[in-house]
Amino acid sequence: MNKSRHIRFFTLIIITATFLSSCGYRFPGDPQKHAAMWQGTTLKIEGDGKKHHPVLAQRLKVKLANRLGMSTKNTTDNKNTTLIIKLNPLDRTLILEDEDGRADQYQITMTAKPTLMGFDKSPKYPTVKGSTTYYELRGSATTQTARNSAEIEALQSLSEALVAVITSIKE
Repeated sequence: MNKSRHIRFFTLIIITATFLSSCGYRFPGDPQKHAAMWQGTTLKIEGDGKKHHPVLAQRLKVKLANRLGMSTKNTTDNKNTTLIIKLNPLDRTLILEDEDGRADQYQITMTAKPTLMGFDKSPKYPTVKGSTTYYELRGSATTQTARNSAEIEALQSLSEALVAVITSIKE
């Protein structure tokens, strides 16, 4: 009985989402919705985080450009607006030690400050944070793999938070 109730509930959610998207409703964060607003705006990643982690900075740039429908190259449009993301270096913090006193669990945090240039009254965006917690195992190969996976997860969290903040403040 309980299983059939869950199936009906999820079926209802899928049908509702399909109906909403087919009648023209756009869910928040939809790149088509934001593409017109950000048309002609250039996206730049700057800061110490870019210098220390250029691969992560490039991934963040691509993720944000895709979600917002922005250009990562300079444009020749008359709009001349630029969204600058000042990326700070990663912060890695010890969360938990095991019974032998060895470090076991860490948190990686990425922070960024968006700034919109080229408007008379540019919105003031807050500093945005993305973080994740991960365990380091004893093997060196697995430790580096776990750290790399945690960095990508923190980057995903940061990119989602940036899109939410950037799209919530209207021009």
